[in-house]
Amino acid sequence: MRFSETVPSNYLKAADLQGVRAKVVIESVGFDEFQNSKTGKKDRKVIINFVGKEKGIVVNVTNGNILVDAYGDDMDGWVGKPVILYAGRTTYMGKPCMGIMVDIPGNKAVTQAPKQRPVPQQPQIPPEAEEVGNEPIPEFDDVGPEGDIPF
Repeated sequence: MRFSETVPSNYLKAADLQGVRAKVVIESVGFDEFQNSKTGKKDRKVIINFVGKEKGIVVNVTNGNILVDAYGDDMDGWVGKPVILYAGRTTYMGKPCMGIMVDIPGNKAVTQAPKQRPVPQQPQIPPEAEEVGNEPIPEFDDVGPEGDIPF
């Protein structure tokens, strides 16, 4: 038996996925209230439930922004849309932890590796500038290999 199984939850936890990426379809979007351990007040959070699944997820800001980018700001428009759920590193109350992450099927911006930034080329000094006697622009030895400015 896993310890995570001894701590019941109405909502999906990262451990529930057991390392699998799960493709699901949004069945409903609603709200629930949670006790804020810092303030003692109740916070209203967005909840998503999935077709054929017992547990839904509490939507954090990162996942909410992914859904908004893919399906729009109107949460009613999310119903019937597919998502992929997976466990990933995140923070909760400022501490690193595992959490449920959302991806959109076919979302190349999320599923592909980021592209390398192009290395800037040195500016070319036109021949007429040398004829006039202008000094060439000195090279900067402190520019990193990726073209980053060290500051």
